[in-house]
Amino acid sequence: MAEISQKPFLDDNLKGLDRLRQKFRPALLYVVSFAQFFDIVNGASVSVAILPIAQDLHFTVPQVLWILNAYTISFAGLLLVSGRLGDLFGHRRMFMFGLFWFALWALVVSFSTSPIMFILARALQGMGAAATVPTAMALIATTYPAGPERTKAFSIF
Repeated sequence: MAEISQKPFLDDNLKGLDRLRQKFRPALLYVVSFAQFFDIVNGASVSVAILPIAQDLHFTVPQVLWILNAYTISFAGLLLVSGRLGDLFGHRRMFMFGLFWFALWALVVSFSTSPIMFILARALQGMGAAATVPTAMALIATTYPAGPERTKAFSIF
């Protein structure tokens, strides 16, 4: 009995998958850029609302500094770790985890009833933001071919 070769079938599927990836490149760029926008806006927007937050939750003067610092320290401190975890477990998986983690703790921050709860939730939210940034950059680097197309994608990001 003659053996049927699977190679042409696999080649056709890989070509179809490559075409699908090309088609969704702009969508990927929009999603990762939007996530980056939210990470930065979230870190900066709290500084505008720092006084009402401090008054409503009865922050003491030393605690007020932690409204901004909790997010910033966890975000900046975990960027390299998150990038390495993306290398180990997959960039897309780590990016999605970071988005979920960020959104979960953003919800907790919005329902905070005490200064400690607010500060801890902000720090955990910063962890989610730290997971999205390096993995988003890796997704762009692996999705777009080297050259002008990748350069344009990074400049948009």
